[in-house]
Order: sequence, then C-alpha cells, then structure tokens
Amino acid sequence: MAANGVKLSYTAYLIKAAAEAKGSPDSPNELVDHDCLTSVLLGNTWVFENGPGTATVEVRSKLHVNDTRVLTDATRKGIGLAILPRFLAREDLQSGRLVEVMKNHPVPTFWMKAQVPRIKMNKPAVSQLVEYLKGRMQPAPPSSKPTEPTAARAMPDQGRDDLRFIARSLSAGARA
Repeated sequence: MAANGVKLSYTAYLIKAAAEAKGSPDSPNELVDHDCLTSVLLGNTWVFENGPGTATVEVRSKLHVNDTRVLTDATRKGIGLAILPRFLAREDLQSGRLVEVMKNHPVPTFWMKAQVPRIKMNKPAVSQLVEYLKGRMQPAPPSSKPTEPTAARAMPDQGRDDLRFIARSLSAGARA
C-alpha cells in the first residue's frame, strides 16, 4: 500500500462580531469564558502548542457535532468559538467574517493519509483524487490567492459529486 498525505492545519476561529463584543481569547486558559463548539475529531479536550510543549484545556461545549461543515456554519452564525480546518475557514477569514484567535498558541497539525494499493496509484482517478484533496485542504501561502491544482480545475466543481464519481471509478476498477 502506498500512502499519500495531506497536511491539515487547524486554527481557533471566532466570528468577528463576537470577538468585538466579548473580546477574543489570547491563551487557552481564557477559553473558559467562551462558548465553544466541539467536534467528534477534537472532542472537549483541546490541545495547543505552547512554547516547547503543549497546553491542554477542557472546554465547555455549547454544540457538539460530527461534521466540520456544520461546525463551520455554526461558527459563522456566531454560536461560539471553534477549531476549524484552515481550508474551510479560508474565505471567511479573508472576508473578515471570522477572526483567528490565540495566534501564539497554534493547534497541532493533523495528517490525512490516503491508503491506496500500489497497483491503483497509477490510475488517473486515484491521482486526481489525491491531487484534488491536497489542493483543497492544504493552506495557501498567506501572500497568495488560493489556487486549485490542475486536476481540480479539470473536474467540475461539484464537491461531493466529484468524490462519488471518483469512488465509483475506483470501485469499478477494483472489479475489473
């Protein structure tokens, strides 16, 4: 099996209006004064980099979800503060709707890996899927606009439909 990895950067975000009204936390200890939105992935115990070590804080969850898109929507609506993947918050951050908080205490990086049998790595559907995911989920450099990889531009922008098509292609290839 070959493994291709995508680095997922997460950051704590708060809607701008809430940050202006209540103030935004500067350290993990200040999260006790905020309504937090949690997910199955991170749970109620959040970990932040803190100098050479880490800081762990147990947050009070106002909403607990199993889908980061729902978490992102709830954050946009001002329900609370959440740790979100940068790729989902990128447009809201650029437009000023969301603000990044606790910049001096980043969330550790996560890795998402696609485990693919080596024999299938040369199939166009597999390489397009991996390239598409890397392009959509990895953060763009701060000074540049987000760009899509060639494979993503070649595919229609239909989100989940694209992924279902690729998954069906892979399944059909497995039966062949």
